[in-house]
Amino acid sequence: MNWLKRISLRKNRGLKWLYCVISLAFASLAGKPLILCFHRVKIPSDTLLDRRVGVIKPSHLVEIIRFFRIAGYQFVPLERLVQMIEKGNFKKVAAVTFDDGLNDLYENAFPIMKRYSVPFTCFLITSLINTTKLLWLHKLYIVWDRIDKSVRDDIIRDYIEVDGAIQEDDAIAGSIVHSHDQHKLAELSTRLSGVARISPEDENHFAKDLYLHDEAIEEMKANGLTIEAHNHYHWPLTKLNEEETRLELETCLSLIREKFNSSAKFLALPYGKSNPYLNDRARQLGIKGILTMEGRLLTAQNRDPFSLPRFCIYDNVQAFYRLLSLEFIKYIIAKFSKN
Repeated sequence: MNWLKRISLRKNRGLKWLYCVISLAFASLAGKPLILCFHRVKIPSDTLLDRRVGVIKPSHLVEIIRFFRIAGYQFVPLERLVQMIEKGNFKKVAAVTFDDGLNDLYENAFPIMKRYSVPFTCFLITSLINTTKLLWLHKLYIVWDRIDKSVRDDIIRDYIEVDGAIQEDDAIAGSIVHSHDQHKLAELSTRLSGVARISPEDENHFAKDLYLHDEAIEEMKANGLTIEAHNHYHWPLTKLNEEETRLELETCLSLIREKFNSSAKFLALPYGKSNPYLNDRARQLGIKGILTMEGRLLTAQNRDPFSLPRFCIYDNVQAFYRLLSLEFIKYIIAKFSKN
């Protein structure tokens, strides 16, 4: 590591702890309920899958739990937090959520949740349960790294305009996911998988390693886990019509009832985005709240149960502390401006 990189790392660490101290200082004045969102808990790799899904190190997860304990927060189940804010009770409580249902939740996050007695929620993509196949999205990300870039770009040009000199892989992949309907997305994922020569046996191996199995879910349920909905195939809702939206949600809720003998009360929006049909359908199916990916505190002016904000935390923990400190400061300024 050269000396410039060492200086950069020291500076980043210093900024991280500065934002952390600011957040701790203001938490006593502006401590309000909040919801945390995590995805993968593991040592990050440079794969597109890790970069796109979002990873946090286990040590950083421990750090964040300790941070909120020091700040005077109590960790509560998501449903209890929502009940509290609906009653106008805005104490310093936090709910911990994990999206998708990946195996590192069991292997890496669960021991930490258990050690610190933190209740937690998994918003589950129900097509992943005990599957031998990769979700279209994860297949796309995995095969992406296994194909020569020039060959891959030739295929992708059939779906989206590619300028390799300008666009990074992450940006291109994100554009593809959010610019096509489910049929095009499935088609592209299958085409790239064929070029990468991913056999059914390979896919089975990937799926077994990547996804939770119901035995692990049942063990976690006995130790503080609540299962909620993250739709069935994790299609971007902005690209679904009313019937497709209904099918995604109904299938997800039905499988949660059948597999785990529980009724999901909350839905986490895939990619944090909704559509005009979702809220009405969700209410009809008994959903009590919908969670976004917008990092904000929960306040009396910001407590719509069908638009619950979450702080999504990835490996750049400094970015989280910075956002949290800004939210505390914004709340304090707004509060004193009214007085």
